[in-house]
Amino acid sequence: MTIKTFVRLPAVRFGIHVLLLAGIFFNIAQLYRIHRIEKLIAEDELVLTLLEDANNEGKNKKDYYNSELFKEKYAKEKLYKVRGERVLDTSSIEGDNEATEDEYIPEEDETNKSNYNKWFEYLTQF
Repeated sequence: MTIKTFVRLPAVRFGIHVLLLAGIFFNIAQLYRIHRIEKLIAEDELVLTLLEDANNEGKNKKDYYNSELFKEKYAKEKLYKVRGERVLDTSSIEGDNEATEDEYIPEEDETNKSNYNKWFEYLTQF
């Protein structure tokens, strides 16, 4: 029996086809597994970047809360009160600033003057 006649046997052909299909299915399974692992790695990298951003934000907040700017702002919000101290509300004594707007007299608007009037005023001011 030669190789040609051996390959022509139905059992041998069936075996060769089974081996080829098994190899193809094995490769498909490996590609699917690799794709799934890459997808999990991408998700983990996204979670890592989100956690790093949250960590950096926490560090920035910690630095801000320890800064002099925050301490001053916090003290202003608390009206510089010390424990047990009473603070008087002076807003009613000071009055509103809206009442002073009526007393304000604006200067003459120079944008409405013509150009030759502006030149004449400029040249005659000396």
